[in-house]
Amino acid sequence: MDGKCQKVTRALVDALRERCCSKEELISILESLLPNRSKEALRKRVERFLSKFEELGLVEKRGDKYCWYFYPHLGAGEDLHAKVEHSKKLIPALLMIAEIGSPEFSHISSRGEELNIAAAEEHLYHYPKIWQLLEDYRKLKERADECDRRFNEKVLNSLREEFGDKVHKYSPELQRFVSESVVFEIYHYINNRIHPISDAEGKINWEYKVDLAELGRSFESKEATLHIKGEEVKVKELWFRGTLVARGEELHEKVKEFVKREVMKQSNIEEVKRSRALRYEAYNKKLFKLQDEIRILRHKIECGEPLRGRCSLCPEIEVKK
Repeated sequence: MDGKCQKVTRALVDALRERCCSKEELISILESLLPNRSKEALRKRVERFLSKFEELGLVEKRGDKYCWYFYPHLGAGEDLHAKVEHSKKLIPALLMIAEIGSPEFSHISSRGEELNIAAAEEHLYHYPKIWQLLEDYRKLKERADECDRRFNEKVLNSLREEFGDKVHKYSPELQRFVSESVVFEIYHYINNRIHPISDAEGKINWEYKVDLAELGRSFESKEATLHIKGEEVKVKELWFRGTLVARGEELHEKVKEFVKREVMKQSNIEEVKRSRALRYEAYNKKLFKLQDEIRILRHKIECGEPLRGRCSLCPEIEVKK
């Protein structure tokens, strides 16, 4: 956009920010800026301007006049420019809330992220559709997380009942132990073999298929060297899906049998299915729609529309008379 075009656009925007104007009033403003242009040429320019800004949601027609749309969002004593700049600073937080990746977060401290997210959510409360999608998504995700917690607790208890004090998170010096990580790997083994199947009515059902031969190939025995009190000790390790799950050769077969039993246990399968179904609904029916709404909101902010409502970080600036 050249300097003259910018000057014309700024004049029209400033006029609409001050008051609602008819098309003829806007043409009159351009006549003083472009005295050598015909009235018909100025009319076409105004019409192009109005069409573009109506499409962006920045201008709306009320009767025979055109009005700057977002003025009603401003409270008494609020400065438009300051409010827009504040809204732009909250864009990274809005993207994070909707789980949309944004490189801008690399410049925000952890504490800064928390403050900005809290502030952005205060503004989102004034967008009923967005707020409802956000609440629904979080509730579904929490229910899915609860299914996962039940699964992990149940399988971990079974592991401890079977292997007792041999169960540990991880220890580089222990020559014999069963790792708690086997619980995580069992969950993901089941989860990766659950697939959605649509029936004739479009309803999603979840099917689980396991190949015991393939399960057997998921295990791998390795020899490792430990350095304990200055001495080298050779041990046999059992790996499952690329993760160390046991050390000590006498434990290997027992751990394999434990894994096989747990991945075939119907109660475990049903718990993971419930989690998958809840996450499917959370992402496909809520989060993706939420992300679309946040992208639209971001576009409006970048075009000059401030966020609705107020938050704890909103600037306290009065309009200069």
